[in-house]
Amino acid sequence: MSADAPQATDSPKQTRQHRLGLVAIPVLSTAFGFVSGYAIDQRLLMAGFGLLWGVVAMLVAPRIARRGARSARQANTPVYVMLPLACIVLGGSILGHLAGPTPTAFLQLLQQPGYGLFFYALHVPFEWLLMPWALIVNWPHPTRRWLLIVAAVIFYLGRVASALYFAPNAIDWGRHPTQAAAHLDQVALWIRLDLIRLILQDTVNAALLLLAALHPKFRLVSSTTAHA
Repeated sequence: MSADAPQATDSPKQTRQHRLGLVAIPVLSTAFGFVSGYAIDQRLLMAGFGLLWGVVAMLVAPRIARRGARSARQANTPVYVMLPLACIVLGGSILGHLAGPTPTAFLQLLQQPGYGLFFYALHVPFEWLLMPWALIVNWPHPTRRWLLIVAAVIFYLGRVASALYFAPNAIDWGRHPTQAAAHLDQVALWIRLDLIRLILQDTVNAALLLLAALHPKFRLVSSTTAHA
């Protein structure tokens, strides 16, 4: 798919749709910030951060989208950055299940320094920088746009599930391992549900980003490269 092509002038209907899309950015970021605050018990603080972030993103989105429309390199950059990071997250999740396949082993894994920080350090840039950047800069390219929208919906649904269930429980068990040891059935359920999350979020997300980066139908090339 070739980029760097002249862009048609938007119709009045398309202009209205674009404006509604811009307004949706702070609405969605505020809602996601509020939900993500459940993991650290700071819902209002994170909602405020999400609102501020969304307003800034709404203001810069048109300029970023225009850059993506003009340059395949600009549109490809966030996708190429996300792909290896998504594979690292997937690999880390698989290793976590291999290292903690039973409730007792998983509780021991939670006591290891840096276990939760590993996922936090990778997911936060995805949530607030890379995924929004990829969506905005690829918005002028409909084929890739819809693939990234599907990837984003799957990713953010997984992050919502993590904020409401997975992260709070894991944090609590890490802080209170003795009490958690008395409820191994709940830990076992967490492990089974997290395995489903791993498949539906981490694996599918990595596969969709692989398609966006490498499949000829979705991969963007400059007009010069396309006609070489």
